[in-house]
Amino acid sequence: MKIKYSTLDFLKTSFGNILEWYDFSLYGIFATSIAHSFFPSSDPFVGLLMVFLAFSASFIARPLGSIIFGYIGDKFGKHYSVNITVWFMAIPTVVVAFLPTYQQIGIIAPITLVSLRILQGISVGGQLSGLITIAVDDGEKGKRSFLVSMVLSIVVLGCLLASIIGLISQATIGHFSKELAWRIPFALSGVLFILYLKLKPDFKKHTATKDFHLKAIFKNQASEVIYMTTLAALMACVYYAIFSYFVTYLEIYVKAPKHQALIAINTMLVSTLIGYMFWGRFADKVANRISMAKKIVSIFCLGVVLLSVSNNYMWVVSCFFLMAMAYCGLASHLTGMYAEIFDPKYRMTACSLCYSGGAIFGGFSPFLSEVLAAKTLGGFFMYLLCLGFGIYLILDKIVTTYGYKKYISPSIDNADDGTVILEEIPIIETNI
Repeated sequence: MKIKYSTLDFLKTSFGNILEWYDFSLYGIFATSIAHSFFPSSDPFVGLLMVFLAFSASFIARPLGSIIFGYIGDKFGKHYSVNITVWFMAIPTVVVAFLPTYQQIGIIAPITLVSLRILQGISVGGQLSGLITIAVDDGEKGKRSFLVSMVLSIVVLGCLLASIIGLISQATIGHFSKELAWRIPFALSGVLFILYLKLKPDFKKHTATKDFHLKAIFKNQASEVIYMTTLAALMACVYYAIFSYFVTYLEIYVKAPKHQALIAINTMLVSTLIGYMFWGRFADKVANRISMAKKIVSIFCLGVVLLSVSNNYMWVVSCFFLMAMAYCGLASHLTGMYAEIFDPKYRMTACSLCYSGGAIFGGFSPFLSEVLAAKTLGGFFMYLLCLGFGIYLILDKIVTTYGYKKYISPSIDNADDGTVILEEIPIIETNI
């Protein structure tokens, strides 16, 4: 039986996604401060690397979250699953705000921090892919790429909120306490969580009409799993090299003050809100999304080449801006395919597995970026170019996706109120 969701229900779920990415983004924004509190070292470089390794731990946990919440979504309802993930994100984030430092409790501090990051990774493993599946399944034909881009914009809103609060905290509280400057933004996630609960999100279970076994995904669509996981890995590495490493890059290699770096990331995030919406609308009008994505890759590579020309603050910010806009274009054209390409009966699970499985590699991207940049900035530039080239190559493997059309006759499943519901079935859309 197909479940009808009101606009209010969708807004509630979307608010949960804002909270999700607000919490998740804080760690990258305050990486250098967290390094000082939980990973003390006589070498600041080593401490920063330890922070990025802890950052990566949450990505390793994503596939576990994708299996758990993907199955819950396919079995009991996507909205039900997505709402639960918010709890797994909000509670650990609040705990981090009050976690004692290494100087206070020793090795237990970083161990606890990594454990909380793992819980957050489990949460993210089901959150974003769940919303992507909702947009693909419930969205109006001809507007699905736009709806997916809206989901991505919601992610940016959460990141932007984290960055703005981080900037305010750094500019005010940071003058007399660097420790409180990063802890207060983490603690404020508790306020957002309470507001989310006040919205009374729907946690009602809905029994799925079809059952499946996890092995069916690999038996029926193994090649699609491989290609989409590889694409997810490359895209995730690009995303975290641009957005999560940007502030650190400006601080260390451009010698920009913290507040200037935060202003830059805020400006870029605001621009991506517009970028996602523009590219999403454009993608719905493009007959061949794969071909267009290849062209957008060239824009990204151009940004990398230009970045290598100068280390001037405004020049670096402009180049990262160009790469970010290119990423928005790629994401708007390709993200919906993570769900579209799979059979509807296990769509959320398969989408989550590919998206989260690939994201594991993205979690190591800031760490790898810092290792390469510390040796020579040329190594960081080559890393970005290799990612762009990899995306271009894997796009040749993704030649078909599922489209949609309505049954001419009504399904045998009717709504509780007696009205007839038309189910959607997949058709093949060739991208060659």
